[in-house]
Amino acid sequence: MSAEIYASRETHSRWIVYREHRSSNGSSNIQARIQESSSSRTSDDDDMLVFMEYLEPHLRPVLPEEGNPQSMLLYKEHSKLAQDYLKVQSELVMIGREMQDFQDLERLEDEENEKELQKLQQEKESLLVARQMLQEENQMGRNPGSGNSRDPEGWVVINNTQPS
Repeated sequence: MSAEIYASRETHSRWIVYREHRSSNGSSNIQARIQESSSSRTSDDDDMLVFMEYLEPHLRPVLPEEGNPQSMLLYKEHSKLAQDYLKVQSELVMIGREMQDFQDLERLEDEENEKELQKLQQEKESLLVARQMLQEENQMGRNPGSGNSRDPEGWVVINNTQPS
């Protein structure tokens, strides 16, 4: 499937060219690129011909019969539907690109959040180790076998004996 899609009606035209590749296992891959060209065409009929040029052959409107107003009306309706189709296809490609950009951004944010979480977990572990060490030091200070004693009011009494 290959088509070029008209995205703006200015003298400077912008088209989105996309290709859909279907593999034998049923998966599909859509590739898109933007093609720009300058043109001096301004009439709707010329724009219509440009649109039709890039439609797949089975989607192109059949040219109207000369002098048949019903055929001409049907051709214009089909051409309008073809323009709408190309516009929708263009929007789908652009939305797909935006979605991919958002997914890439989300992936980067997830990676940053994971790194921050690991950093915080390491910090927590080091704080727990420091807490344990301080609790052990505090416990040693309360231990009566350490050469110091406590009075009932919580004061620590240090035995200071001088050799005689």
